[in-house]
Amino acid sequence: MAILGQEVPKEFDDIYAGITGLLERNKENPDTRALNAWLTVCKGLVEGLLQAAGAGAPMMYANLGNTPELIMALGDGKVVPLGFEALGGLQGWFGNNQHNMDVIDLVEASGLAADVCSADKLALGYMLKKLTPPPVGAVFVNTPCDNQMVAAGGVKALTGVETFIVDIPYNTGDREIRFVAGQLKDQIKYMERMTGKKLDWDRLKAICEESNRMVELLLEWSEWRKKTPCPQMSKIVTFGFIILNTLSGTSAGTWLASELLEDAKERVQAGKKAVPGEEKVRAVWFHDPIWWNLPFYDWMEEELGMVVPMDLFGYLTSEAYIDTSSSATILYSLARKLSRVMPMSRQFKGAAEVYIDDLISVVHEFRADCAIFAGHLGCKHAWGLIGLLKEALREADIPLLSFAYDMFDPRVTSEETLKEEFRRFTNDIMLPRKSR
Repeated sequence: MAILGQEVPKEFDDIYAGITGLLERNKENPDTRALNAWLTVCKGLVEGLLQAAGAGAPMMYANLGNTPELIMALGDGKVVPLGFEALGGLQGWFGNNQHNMDVIDLVEASGLAADVCSADKLALGYMLKKLTPPPVGAVFVNTPCDNQMVAAGGVKALTGVETFIVDIPYNTGDREIRFVAGQLKDQIKYMERMTGKKLDWDRLKAICEESNRMVELLLEWSEWRKKTPCPQMSKIVTFGFIILNTLSGTSAGTWLASELLEDAKERVQAGKKAVPGEEKVRAVWFHDPIWWNLPFYDWMEEELGMVVPMDLFGYLTSEAYIDTSSSATILYSLARKLSRVMPMSRQFKGAAEVYIDDLISVVHEFRADCAIFAGHLGCKHAWGLIGLLKEALREADIPLLSFAYDMFDPRVTSEETLKEEFRRFTNDIMLPRKSR
């Protein structure tokens, strides 16, 4: 298939066809406004990537714990930040997941350890297949897990390109934030050396102000999702991580946030809700989503009456705001964002109490009945706190559903097995508990 006049591999074709097909199917459906906004942005991301690759634009990789503001501020703004894991994510959401499974098998057969996170397996596998445009550089942060360091090494091994890694400390107090801000100065020097373009501080300030507008809208959107019943579909919040990772500082990100907010407002005012029938269970899903099967969230709402008003990837704190009064405050704010804001990086880098306290707080704020720990196999750091989590939730009288699965690979735990877990939890635990 040709996209924008270019013949593209089947992997890209399936992603684009999936996105455009959903947009066409949903165009007359007012209940899919929020999803359509996300689809529109993803369509633009795919087109932008293909255009940039076709034009030979310089690309700088950034991993999932990172944000793009510094990259976008280089020179004339034509250095393209590329989310390192983006292709696998888009394929899982909208394309043909068989491509992802084939890539996982390929990269494991090529020597990558089987217990590496599937997000990084996919990123390296698509590079191995030469479907991801080669970078002029790659900037990584070592959060939320050691898989990121494996991925950084993989980029260097596959491309020969030197990578830059920001070390986020275990603690995230003022001293540690200043330490990270100092590393961001070194990252700027690295990016300038690799691209031949100087960082434009005026451009960076404008980008950060755009990022602040997006954050303001997202925080207000979060407040509307606290309404009972929840006004919007569950799966929309799973994209919060990608909004921060990919769209911070862009007009597309601000537009998407405004669409999410306005849709939530309108649905509340019209008395609409996410669940087709009665909203029976409100759950805070506080770990990785099922990105190989987004319709699973629709099934939860339709069969079980279960809605997720907020999850780990959608949870945002006001520390995401960037102080643009000086270059020093910008770097400090970006360092704080990397350390104390980005989903998973905030909760899984340091003490278990951060994750547990956030979860309990979100359960109360969103009037949830229970919590869900979706134990992605690549997240060894998260599984390490499951005992402490269960104990804390017992004390807080919050029921917990926990299960093992893979966020990109359906062969680990099947759809039917997951559905049976959710049916048992809802029908045998949550509904009798609520009836009492």
